[in-house]
Amino acid sequence: MNEKVYFVDQTLRDAVQSLWGFRVKTEWILPNAEVINKVGYLKVGTIGTRGMNVQVRLFKENPWERIRALSKLMPDVVLFTSVLPYSFSEFGIDHEDLLALWIKRAVANGIRGLWFCDYQMCLERTARLARVAKEEGAEVYMAIMYTTSPVHTDEFFVQNVRKVIQHMKDYVDTIWFEDPGGTLTPEEAFPYIKGKNIPSLVVGLASVQEVYH
Repeated sequence: MNEKVYFVDQTLRDAVQSLWGFRVKTEWILPNAEVINKVGYLKVGTIGTRGMNVQVRLFKENPWERIRALSKLMPDVVLFTSVLPYSFSEFGIDHEDLLALWIKRAVANGIRGLWFCDYQMCLERTARLARVAKEEGAEVYMAIMYTTSPVHTDEFFVQNVRKVIQHMKDYVDTIWFEDPGGTLTPEEAFPYIKGKNIPSLVVGLASVQEVYH
């Protein structure tokens, strides 16, 4: 069996969020889109609902126009974005139907993948929204945040993956291990890459370089 390592670019999502606080105009991004498309990435991320909020309020931009433009300029990659299953941009709870509508419009405007994050406390709601995404033709990714502590053992992460599979195995394409702290070493990552500790589905590893198997 041939084995490959695929790369996912988060420059247009995480760099815009973490380094610039979403304060990046569409006109600054588009000149780089065709170059990113030619690199050979498997997927490319763009900002989600929180970033769109800044676009509208600060720059008076139409966020769907950015997505349509990126989709047109990067036809060779899967353009994905992040979605919270409970809220658009605040710490409250938005109606599930509104989030479902947002997912439908995101896919209609060029998004081909939805990355669900911060969903652990509302798995059933997330499963329903993941189903909407799949019915619209998008890929679905579930993120599990990786860290190290006496509590965060291999078995802890395996149980979290099993919860995802139990609630939404029919809708999820990939489970991502997010490593924002850069603590996941190659030795610790290997069992997850080979699937020895993780039941079913495809496992992705996301760190500073966003590396996937």
